[in-house]
Amino acid sequence: MSVDELKPTTGVYVLLGSDGDYLYKGCARDLRKRLADHMQGRVARTRNRRPLTLVHVEYTSDYTEARQREN
Repeated sequence: MSVDELKPTTGVYVLLGSDGDYLYKGCARDLRKRLADHMQGRVARTRNRRPLTLVHVEYTSDYTEARQREN
């Protein structure tokens, strides 16, 4: 799934780093924007792990639920 295919809504996600050993999980109020930031190197935690692969996405009804799923 590409970033452009994502809904601009709340959810959780998992990214795989280019080395195949690094997994980053996160949540966002706007998944499309947040993942675009990761892919373009605007997130410090994943900047050096690019290119990133989106391996999992879950849409949630609100941000509180997204935080709970991330944890």
